[in-house]
Amino acid sequence: MEEKQKLNAPRDFLRGAAVTCPSSPALLTPSHFTVTCATNPQPRPPDPPTLGQTHTPDPWVIITRTQQELQELRRENQRLLLKHKDTSSTQYSTHHTRYTHSPEQLRRDSEELRGEVKRLKEELRERERNISRQCAEREELSVELLRCKDELKQNREKLAECVLQREQSERELQCSKEETQRLQEQVQQVCESHSAEISALTHTNTHLQSSLTAATQEVTLLRQNLEEVISEKEMVQEQLSSQSSVIAEQADTLQKLRSYIGTRSEEEKQHTLIQKLEKEKEALIMSVELLKVRVQASNDILALQERELGEQSDPLHKDSRAGQLLSLWREKVFVLLVQLRSRDLQLHSEKSQLHNTVCDLQQDVQKLQSQISVFQHSLQDKTAELELHNIHSQELKQQLCRAVEENEILKEEKDKNEKSLRDITNTAHRVCECVEQCRGQMDSAQFQMNTLAQRLSFATKRLDTVHGLLLRKEALRKAQQATKPPDPPASDSSSCIERLKAEVALLSSERDQLTQELKRTPDLIQSALSDLQQQLERQVGHLTQALSCSKADMEECELRRVEAQRQCEEHEATIVELQAEVHSVQQQSEEQEGTISELRAEAHRIQQHWQTVLQEKVSEVEGVHTRQLREMETQLNTARREHTKAVVALRQVERSAMREREQEREAERARSEHTQKNITHLQTQLKEKDKDRNILLAVVQQQGLMNEYRRIRRVAIQSTKSLQEHKQQQQKQHQQLKDAELKEGSVLSVLGEVRSLSSAVIHSSEGEEDEDDEEGQGDRVTHTN
Repeated sequence: MEEKQKLNAPRDFLRGAAVTCPSSPALLTPSHFTVTCATNPQPRPPDPPTLGQTHTPDPWVIITRTQQELQELRRENQRLLLKHKDTSSTQYSTHHTRYTHSPEQLRRDSEELRGEVKRLKEELRERERNISRQCAEREELSVELLRCKDELKQNREKLAECVLQREQSERELQCSKEETQRLQEQVQQVCESHSAEISALTHTNTHLQSSLTAATQEVTLLRQNLEEVISEKEMVQEQLSSQSSVIAEQADTLQKLRSYIGTRSEEEKQHTLIQKLEKEKEALIMSVELLKVRVQASNDILALQERELGEQSDPLHKDSRAGQLLSLWREKVFVLLVQLRSRDLQLHSEKSQLHNTVCDLQQDVQKLQSQISVFQHSLQDKTAELELHNIHSQELKQQLCRAVEENEILKEEKDKNEKSLRDITNTAHRVCECVEQCRGQMDSAQFQMNTLAQRLSFATKRLDTVHGLLLRKEALRKAQQATKPPDPPASDSSSCIERLKAEVALLSSERDQLTQELKRTPDLIQSALSDLQQQLERQVGHLTQALSCSKADMEECELRRVEAQRQCEEHEATIVELQAEVHSVQQQSEEQEGTISELRAEAHRIQQHWQTVLQEKVSEVEGVHTRQLREMETQLNTARREHTKAVVALRQVERSAMREREQEREAERARSEHTQKNITHLQTQLKEKDKDRNILLAVVQQQGLMNEYRRIRRVAIQSTKSLQEHKQQQQKQHQQLKDAELKEGSVLSVLGEVRSLSSAVIHSSEGEEDEDDEEGQGDRVTHTN
């Protein structure tokens, strides 16, 4: 039994007061929703609020409403699902009880239930689509609301900006006047500062001219000193030329030595260098042998002469050969001593002179440097002043541009004021015409009022006469009635009397109305006239006030126009003055640029002179460097010797390393042969063992001891495996120890060879230093001889 239940759909899907669902007791069909949507369409979301609309629906209310409806839908879905589960369980129990004996009916019911489930799923999907659509619409509404809020904010910001711009324009108009006054004050200050700067510049110019004259005098003195120094420099250059040739030869030898030391790949160059050095060595050996022969000969001569001098001779015998030799010896020694002393004195005097000249030149250079620094500072000051003048001129140009712009703005304001003046005058003329027209209308109204008053007085008089006539007529009628005889028919008389009474009543009522109207008409006319008069007086007062305001505005506009014209004239005068000042400043800057160019030329001349002095200093430094070069050559010779020794030692180390490698290879070969023999021997033993094992297996199989053999075999295999692993570990440890010992031995051997080489190099260097000292002492002895 299926129960039909009524479902209360949400507000968006309502079709009527109550909707029945014939197919399913739990959920609504998609057709129901489509029909409801078609019959009772959902209200369209409101259009986005524009700036012109004042009464628009609040979108937040719509959003909250949609959220509430979504929550109601979800609750309704949950409730319906629960009901559906309950009903399905009850239906299933009833169906199971009712149709246990009809499988075909059960199949049909199951198919119907499947179709119903599909339909319910479709309905759920449709609901989900509707919910998603409503969510999308809600999101669109929220986006639209945000956009409207942004537009409102932007419009408010624009309004605020417009207000600020208007206020700023008013402030700028106020500031323009202050700016003009400030510009005038600045122009006066600039004129005063320019005059002060011009006076200061003239003073500095005179001071610079005096310093230039002093500098020219100093330059002449320095030129004289330079000529003297140049003469000395030529002497030194002649000495340097001879030394430069020697230095060039030494540089060639140095380059050759560097190429010999640095490049090993160029074997041919090394071979040629070795041949040249051997030839030089042979030549040096020959020269040393010749010098030794000469020294030996001189030593022999000296020994003979000393022997002859040492022999006892007769002091009275003057013309003896020994005395002559001794006198000659003494003369030569005296001459040599005199020459040495004179040479020492000459060298001392030259040294002192050179020292003095160097000190003087250093002082001159310091003076020139100080002068150059002073000139540079003055140049920097001048450039700074020029930059300041340029900045002032730029500021004046900017002020000129501003003044021109303000002049144009004031002209525009003047034109606007003139236009407003014309408009005000036109309006004043129109107001005057209107006032005149009102006066004419008032005069005509007054004339009409006078005529109406005359007519009213005439009408009142006529009314009085009519009233008198009526009273007279009534009295005559009453008298006639009194004198007239009574009529015979009573009915006719009574009817006539009634008719006459009615006419009298009508006439009296009409008369009363006319009298009231006549009494009221002058009051009404008077009140209308008073109202008209008051209104006209008010209009006249307003017009007079407007006239007075327009006259005041006209006067104020005239004053503004006059003031603007005066300001324009003042601005034009200030512009002319500023242009003249700019022209004068440009002329002054051109003059200052000329003086600066002269100062630069003078500084360039002084710099050239200073460069010549520096070149002389450089020549002196070159002499010092030549001495240092000689010392470096000696050091290079010692380094070359040490290098050759190190090369020999390295070759010896390489040979020893080659020998060790060959020995290690032979040892490895022997080890490999021994291991190969062991392997072959073990393989043969293994083969024999396999044969024995096969024999034993056959015997064991025959005797039925196979299981015992397998157990023993496993134990043996495990023991052999453990033994093999133990042996492998021992072999690895032994191999590591051997490798470490070999490495330590090779390292120790290399260290020992390096130590022996270093000691040999040190001993050889000490021996060479001793030999060099002995050779230096021998050279000194030969020089003294």
